Amino acid sequence: MIVLIGYMGAGKTTLGKALAQHHNCQFHDLDQYIEQTTGQTIKQLFATHGESGFRQIEHDALYEVLSHNTEGVLAVGGGTPCFFDNMELMNRHATTIYLKATAETLKSHIRMGGSKRPLVDGKDDEELIAYINESLQKREPYYCRARHTLNIDTITTEEQIQHYVAMLKDIFKQEEGTEYSEQAEYSEQAEYSEQAEYSEQADKSDSSKPKLTIIKVGGKIVEESGTLAQLIDDFSHVEGHKMLVHGGGRSATQVAAQMGVETHMVDGRRITDAEMLRIVTMVYAGLVNKNIVAQLQAHHINALGLSGADMNVIRSHKRAATPIDYGFVGDVDNVDADRLAALIKTGITPVMAPLTHDGQGTMLNTNADTIAGEVAKAMTLHFDVTLIYCFEKKGVLRNENDDDSVIPHIDPQLFDQLKEQHIIHDGMIPKLHNAFNALEAGVREVIITKADAITGHQGTIITK
Repeated sequence: MIVLIGYMGAGKTTLGKALAQHHNCQFHDLDQYIEQTTGQTIKQLFATHGESGFRQIEHDALYEVLSHNTEGVLAVGGGTPCFFDNMELMNRHATTIYLKATAETLKSHIRMGGSKRPLVDGKDDEELIAYINESLQKREPYYCRARHTLNIDTITTEEQIQHYVAMLKDIFKQEEGTEYSEQAEYSEQAEYSEQAEYSEQADKSDSSKPKLTIIKVGGKIVEESGTLAQLIDDFSHVEGHKMLVHGGGRSATQVAAQMGVETHMVDGRRITDAEMLRIVTMVYAGLVNKNIVAQLQAHHINALGLSGADMNVIRSHKRAATPIDYGFVGDVDNVDADRLAALIKTGITPVMAPLTHDGQGTMLNTNADTIAGEVAKAMTLHFDVTLIYCFEKKGVLRNENDDDSVIPHIDPQLFDQLKEQHIIHDGMIPKLHNAFNALEAGVREVIITKADAITGHQGTIITK
């Protein structure tokens, strides 16, 4: 089986049909297969089930096609490689070929195609190029996991089609009879791609694992309707597996005041006595968490709100009472990465509240930054993890009064210098400690940025 992947307009269907004809085998179009088996159009499936529901249907259909067909040519949708473990699945069962084209070529093919494409309808040429470039930046890491890459130029004539079909046949012939180990199955990509511009990205990314983006967002953002709405919209556009970790301290303080419970803070950290523990459990795991989940469901993201006690995913111990007794505050001991990964790979998006448990029946208030960092470290066993800490600023600032004074990169040496100069202080110090610890444990990338920039690479990138 040959599987052609790539962006819309790359020529997957055109070249796939021609290649199948040359091989005298069947051509499969995954979208057509889905429509035939469900009795609904792709547009109808999106409307009925939302994107997360459609991606589950798509994943199941992909598995069926690959399991029941050992020969033939399969063209998949542009987003197919970016969800679940679809890329691994295709590489296990087939020869995967990424049809790589420039944004200009893709634009030309899309314009020449007669069919309507809802994602790009109404865009002029400049807008379309910008949209393609933005989409490719997100999808390229998945596409580049294909075993082979074929650079595609304009396909408008039969002669051009036959030229590329011949190249595809050569790729397939060279692979016939070769057995791939899991360690080497992606190694031939370099032989067939002239894509040096992506080599740095390939070095940084563990191509054997699906991508997971973990986003930690501060309480202030999720507690205000306007900023929460913007966050949810941006989060819905993060491709691939994802997870949200949130705070909620301001709401807890407000509810505590309404209930006549006084809030005590030491160095910006909440003292959590028995009464306050009841309040933060109600607010974090209830009010704040379920509001986020409901908003995500409205955007067709199949979210599940969790605390560390749910499914025993995060266990902690109560912090020692010296030198300061913070009360029922937890320091993380263990994250059940296997259980979380199994959940995520079914298409669920976890939403983690800043609460854990001690395994003895007691809930523990736990710092959300710490939860995000510990979960990110644990999930490197199963995923290629990017960790994003987002809050009200554009990144780590050199001048806290100048929102544009973002420090683009921070490594440990610069971190020490900035601390000595008191440019970095207070709550940013533990946040950066969490970031460096995550990188040391195998997290690929840590970014600190503004909440409305989570879909790009803006802000401060933390490096080892």
